[in-house]
Amino acid sequence: MRAFTTALLLTIVALGATACGQSNSSAAAPGTDQAAASPEAARTSSPSEAGTQRSEASTEPSKAATGSSEAAGDPSEAAGSGGGGKPADALTEGKVADASERIALRKSLFTTEQLQVPSGTTVAWVNRDPYGHTVTFDPILDSGVLDAGARYAVTFNEPGTYGFICTVHPAIMSGEITVKG
Repeated sequence: MRAFTTALLLTIVALGATACGQSNSSAAAPGTDQAAASPEAARTSSPSEAGTQRSEASTEPSKAATGSSEAAGDPSEAAGSGGGGKPADALTEGKVADASERIALRKSLFTTEQLQVPSGTTVAWVNRDPYGHTVTFDPILDSGVLDAGARYAVTFNEPGTYGFICTVHPAIMSGEITVKG
C-alpha cells in the first residue's frame, strides 16, 4: 500500500509540473515511461505556436513569407520574422517606413481586403483598434498579436496569391494580396 501511495504522489507531482510547464524528470512514478511524464511529451501546439511553425516541404507562396512586426515607436527596427518552404527571397522582411501600401486594422476589419501589387512591393498593416489583432499568412507567417498602434510589414518579391487572416477574429477578418510579376 505504501508503494502505491508513493507512486500516486509522484504521479500527481509529475502532472502538476507538466501543467505548470516545468520538467521534473525525477518525479516520474516508478515503472512509468520518463517520456510520458515529461511536459514536452504531453505538450500540444497552441494556435499561436502553430502559426509560427515552419514547413520545409511546402511550395505554396503563402507559406514562404517572412515579415517584420514593429511597435508604434521606431519603424526601422524589425521585431520578428518567420519563414517557409519557398526560397528565402520569395518574400522578405519589410520595414514599415518602406511600405508603399498600407492596410489598417480598424473596427475588427482589415480596411483593404483585396489588394493587387507588383512584385517588390512592401505592404504594412497598422492596428488602429484599441485591442490586439494578428496578420497571419496560412498560418506559417504570423505577426503575433499587434497591440494598439503596432505595425507589421511584408515585402512581396514573388508573384502569387497570399491569403491572410486575423487569428483573433478569423470569421470576420481576412484578406488576400495578389502579386503580379
